[in-house]
Amino acid sequence: MGMVVNGPGLGLQQLSNGVIKPFVTRELDGSTLNVNVLTPTRGDGLIVGTQGQGIYRIQGGKVDHFSVAQGLSSDTINSIFEDREGDLWVATGKGLDCFSNRTVLSFSSQEGLSADRVNSVFASSDGTIWIGNRYGLDFIRGGKVSSIRAKDGLPGTRVTSLLEQRPGLLWVGVDNGLWIYEGGKFRAVRRPDGTPTGVIVAMVQDVDGSLWTEALGSPKNILHIQGRAITEEISVSTGGFSIAADPHGGVWIGQGRAKVALYQKEHLDIVQLSATAKGATTDLSIDSRGWLLAAVYDVGIIGRRNGVVQALTEKNGLPCEGMYNLSRDLNGALWLSTMCGLIQISKEEIERWWVDPETKIKFRTFDALDGAETGQALFGPGVTRSPDGQLWFANQTSLQMIDPAHLNVNSIPPPVHIEEIIADRKRYLPVKGLRLPALTRDLEIDYTGLSFVTPKKVAFRYKLEGHDTDWQEIGARRQAFYTDLPPGNYRFHVAASNGVGLWNEVGDTIDFSIAPTLYQTMWFRILCILAAVVALWLFYLIRLKQATAQIQERLDARLEERERIARDLHDTLLQGFQGLMLRFQAVMKTLPADGTSRKMFENVMERADEVLLEGRESVRNLREDGIPDGQLSEALAGCGEELAQDHHAAFNLSVSGTPKVLDPVFFNELYLIAREALFNAFKHSRATKIEVEVIYDSARLSLRIRDDGIGMSQQILTEGKTGHWGLLGMRERTQKIGGQIKLWSNADVGTEIEVTIPSQIAYRDYRKKTFWIRVKEISRKLRGINL
Repeated sequence: MGMVVNGPGLGLQQLSNGVIKPFVTRELDGSTLNVNVLTPTRGDGLIVGTQGQGIYRIQGGKVDHFSVAQGLSSDTINSIFEDREGDLWVATGKGLDCFSNRTVLSFSSQEGLSADRVNSVFASSDGTIWIGNRYGLDFIRGGKVSSIRAKDGLPGTRVTSLLEQRPGLLWVGVDNGLWIYEGGKFRAVRRPDGTPTGVIVAMVQDVDGSLWTEALGSPKNILHIQGRAITEEISVSTGGFSIAADPHGGVWIGQGRAKVALYQKEHLDIVQLSATAKGATTDLSIDSRGWLLAAVYDVGIIGRRNGVVQALTEKNGLPCEGMYNLSRDLNGALWLSTMCGLIQISKEEIERWWVDPETKIKFRTFDALDGAETGQALFGPGVTRSPDGQLWFANQTSLQMIDPAHLNVNSIPPPVHIEEIIADRKRYLPVKGLRLPALTRDLEIDYTGLSFVTPKKVAFRYKLEGHDTDWQEIGARRQAFYTDLPPGNYRFHVAASNGVGLWNEVGDTIDFSIAPTLYQTMWFRILCILAAVVALWLFYLIRLKQATAQIQERLDARLEERERIARDLHDTLLQGFQGLMLRFQAVMKTLPADGTSRKMFENVMERADEVLLEGRESVRNLREDGIPDGQLSEALAGCGEELAQDHHAAFNLSVSGTPKVLDPVFFNELYLIAREALFNAFKHSRATKIEVEVIYDSARLSLRIRDDGIGMSQQILTEGKTGHWGLLGMRERTQKIGGQIKLWSNADVGTEIEVTIPSQIAYRDYRKKTFWIRVKEISRKLRGINL
């Protein structure tokens, strides 16, 4: 219980076995406190808020104090609240403070270290943590920080490398020499000539119990110590401060440019781990199988197994490649001290990488938000593991500790909340049925994830349904941006994960729509399409009128030429032929009436009359404006019946539609095309049936001639027969009058020829109509269809 007034029997009191008594420990006398608030915490802890004395945390008999000197906004505590994630919220007289449990703990001069220049760290077998510092040999034992300085017998000021050979025997590098610390006293270890060893930067114990040390020199020297004397010295150019004992005896030495050297049985082997790396090998680790892992500063981790070398880099998913130190925890997980924090890679992931060097690994990063500080220890070891499994890292400034067995795992997915929508700098609340104005150009959606353990590690992903095809992974950004979204209905869905990657998949959603402007509506687009169709249709009609006019000009020219020919025939050939007949008739009258010659003359004269009649008819046709309706079918019927007299094929002619008046030019060309086709059919097809079909349609005039004869090959259809010009002539005549001709034929099936001519150029009456008259006729037809 706590009381706001301090003094004997007041302040912070403890109920124990039914008796209230003062709470007194070595760090705190509870009767001196003015207690404002008491709050129990997880793990049977207690938070004490005071009046003007800050806050105290009591956990397992240990007391921690936090006040304005450590950053509290005020020493007067009004209330305390612990949220569901374990964060502690403290309301003071001047503000609101939040306390979170840090995964990585730091030890500095504030905790009692001799200086903030931690160079190395080593955990002894009894749990003592030895710390090589700039101004002393520090150690943590039983949770208490102590120091051995020059005044306490330290033979120098700067402690470099550390190594415990056995319990109670600590090897310490101090300034320019190597010392043994045993029984509270330091004893120097010198070279055989009595000179100091030089600055010791790294030490390791071999499988036989002897020691290997690395001392600064030019080149650096590897010293082999057996017993307590230096027995061997090897000059090796290293370029790094890393050595490791081989499980089969000997020592591995880190060198520059990603190289390592194995010194074993007085033989030195150089191994090139990377041909392109320029950084030094900063740390080495070898397991009982002889598998080597090397931290190379500008590469990542390089492994060597059974002579095969492979790299673990950013391509495998590492967040950075600046490596300092590496170690393993009691579960076999690999821990990396890097320029971007501490990285934990599970044993299973490392084994998967050994099997597949290209795999993407899973890992967990502890950065500044978790309390981790980056930096490389100047000497070795830079990382050590205590018997209880805790990992200790030296980073040249402070000492840091992480307990892999008690990592803070936030098992609560963060609630997600969409805060507002900003459209073209205008703010909208995320209400149901939100409708944004037309022509919205810039859209921003603000959201947040409610996790306060490590807020900057809350990651988000979102998807705008109706626009995005997949989730957008955007890290810690709390805004979504879209530009020039088309009008329509949308749903924005955002999900978030806490600092350890636990996702709230439900997240939060908001439905909204963007209104269309006039030209973005569907009916406007339909009108545009209809307008385009009408424009194309009018363009077609105009072009058709132009083509018809061009054909009409050519027809008029031909008609004029026909009339000239008709006049010439009438004035010359027919008149001359008539005069000859009169003279022949005069000669015939001189012959005996019953004579053979007279009868022959009479027959010739009758045939001459027929020829003269046909000539006059031809001249009349040449001067006619059009061929009467039905005359084409009559002419084709006469031609077919005449050809059928000398062949066994049956002839048939059919007419569909209402016959129209044809232009004489078209009549003649069609007749000549049909006569050529009929002649070929009767003469060459060996057909039993030959048909002619004339179709008068409002859109076109069609003429079809088909037979059931032996047919023609495709080569003859396309190229014609050598020395024969019938098919070529039909094509040329059809093209000349602006029509189309199609030919189909197969062996033993027969042949079909179809000639089509548009009605606007074939029919004389159609061409006499103006353009707008035809447009009105088409409009009336369309209205009739709609009705």
